Amino acid sequence: MKNTFEIPEDLFATLKSTAAQQRLPMRELVLRALRREIRGAAAIHKPKKTHWPTPTGGLPPGLDMSNRAAMHDGLRHQDGGDAESAGR
Repeated sequence: MKNTFEIPEDLFATLKSTAAQQRLPMRELVLRALRREIRGAAAIHKPKKTHWPTPTGGLPPGLDMSNRAAMHDGLRHQDGGDAESAGR
């Protein structure tokens, strides 16, 4: 189907130059851009809200979240032992 569109001069110059650089007819470059735009618009959707389950009760007393090693030691101590030695 043939259509007529008004394209601003600066955009037309860019279209013509880009088509020449890519060794494509301007028609093909325009069709590719339209398809990409339409595909992109169809792919846009509202992001699904993620429900992050959280336990009640907060952090165990004395658990230092700013110190990774202390956090792991505290969790091991809370569980009643070292997870690595538990398997031995």
